[in-house]
Amino acid sequence: MDLFKIKNELKPQKGLSLISEPLSNDDYFGRSVILLTEHSDKGSVGFVLNKKTDYILSDLFENFSAENMVFQGGPVEPNSLHYIHTLTQIRHKVEIKEGLFWGGDFEQIKEMLNLGLIKEDQIQFFLGYSGWSSMQLEEELEKHFWIISEIDEKEIFLSRSKDFWKEKIKHLGEAYKVWLNVPENPSLN
Repeated sequence: MDLFKIKNELKPQKGLSLISEPLSNDDYFGRSVILLTEHSDKGSVGFVLNKKTDYILSDLFENFSAENMVFQGGPVEPNSLHYIHTLTQIRHKVEIKEGLFWGGDFEQIKEMLNLGLIKEDQIQFFLGYSGWSSMQLEEELEKHFWIISEIDEKEIFLSRSKDFWKEKIKHLGEAYKVWLNVPENPSLN
């Protein structure tokens, strides 16, 4: 039995998550959980949910009182700010799946945050994003780099824990529980 051979029963699509295999030592994607926000034959876009930066939102913008954590969304355009949220009233947002949105009117978000009208479990901010060109994600799936999994909005906004990757692995079933015992750096073992 190959302990690291992934059998994906789901196909990639927006609103699902990608969970990395345990032996990846990539700075962005090692032990990561990514929310796919776009997937088509032209490529894919997503955000790493469980890699915090050292920034809070007010560090990035003057005259901004929000102290929301900012996450490392991925290696593409690392100086760009993105956000996913559950705020139905935000203009110009893109629906990822029912009740979950990407982007929208930042001035409206900023005003609502400054007024304290947005709770921390309604929005998550990212510097950069994760992107795949046409067929690149499918190639990585064939190489067993990712497990595709369902994810609900509660999980997304609770992903602030360093152990979120482990929590997602536990929910994949018995076949993957051995992954929990793999050291982050096997060469140090």
